[in-house]
Amino acid sequence: MEEIKESPIFRYEFDSIEPGTEVGKDFTDGYNRERDYIPFNYIIINNFSTQRVILIVNDNNEYIIPPSTTYTIEDERLFRFKIKNPNDVATDDKISISLQKTLTVKDLLKLIADRRRLR
Repeated sequence: MEEIKESPIFRYEFDSIEPGTEVGKDFTDGYNRERDYIPFNYIIINNFSTQRVILIVNDNNEYIIPPSTTYTIEDERLFRFKIKNPNDVATDDKISISLQKTLTVKDLLKLIADRRRLR
């Protein structure tokens, strides 16, 4: 489908994640610039570490991200994320995640239909 408008790309980097811990961000808490664009629907996670990590989207969808990989997720409605280190050792390199909201023709048609119903 043709893309009409995109949000800026928001990028977060985590240098080291201790064993058994989680880091992340909830865009529904308080005001932040990203909140104007949630839910995000395009996610790229780069795992530069030699350890696998788990990306948790909205507290319920989990994606195992192998070491030294880039993983792309499309059409997931992301309001919050956590990156969990399930290993016995800390991650040894950066983990980055880039988030973006892309609007398609389908999204715009839904917005128009919703507005018409409110009249």
